[in-house]
Parts: sequence; C-alpha cells; structure tokens
Amino acid sequence: MNKIVLSMLMSMLLLGTAFAGPQIEVSITAEKEITVLEKGKQVTKRVKADAVVQGDVVFYTLSFVNKGDEDALDVALVDPIPAHTLYINGTAYGSGADISFSTDGGKKYQQPSLLTYEVDGKQQVASPDQYTDVRWLIKKLAAGKSGMAGFQVRVQ
Repeated sequence: MNKIVLSMLMSMLLLGTAFAGPQIEVSITAEKEITVLEKGKQVTKRVKADAVVQGDVVFYTLSFVNKGDEDALDVALVDPIPAHTLYINGTAYGSGADISFSTDGGKKYQQPSLLTYEVDGKQQVASPDQYTDVRWLIKKLAAGKSGMAGFQVRVQ
C-alpha cells in the first residue's frame, strides 16, 4: 500500500516537472472608438468592435504573459490582418519586439522596406494595403513578465 502511494506521489511530482518552462498566454481584443457625451463634454472611448462599418478604424491589441517559470526565448506572435480591412501604415507597436509584415498570408515576413513583389520583371516595394499579416518577434520574455502589441486597420 505504501509503495502504491509513494509511486503515485512520484508520478505526480514527475508530471509537475513536465510542465516547467515558459508558458505563453495571449489574448486579443478588437476595439473601435466612439464619441459620447459625458458631463456636457465630448469624450472619445474605446468599445468592443462587435459591429463595424466601412471607414471604421479597428484597434487590435495582443496582451501576452509568460506564466511559466523560465524565460521564453524567440517568442513569435502573429496576427493576420482581417479580410475586408487595410492595415494603417505605422500603427504596429510592441515594446522590445522586432515587427515585420507578410504579403503572402504569413509564408514569409520582412521589414516594410524589404517586402517586394514583381511586376513585369521589376521588383516593387509592397504598400501597407498589401500586408496580410503582422508578426512580433520577442527575443526574451522573462518568467512572469507581460506585454502588449497591436496595430490598426480601416474597414473597407
């Protein structure tokens, strides 16, 4: 009986160590700005972007945290730019992250000046309205640390 209990305890301890290491959790919010009247003044607020119309700007925010007990190295966060929207140039942010973009559905990522495509045998630099995905590379996210990244799009 004692051997069985001891064996079960050892198994539980081993299972516990199997989960050691970095554990990244990411949540994404989509918001839009509205203007409301509060105490006689116009105030701009962000609300959940449940319904959007052509011309609306949507703010995408990725909140991330390393809930593990070890540093996470070379963390890649990727968010596709939704259909029927266009990336707004210069709006991607992420403290300490190397931000790059894709024009081919996430197959290849580059800095904006290096994103090219070919027209009549000539290389052209892609414009922000051709971006399909945004990627943030974080070299090191320490255990217990968190951060935010995001970008904006305009609904077509």
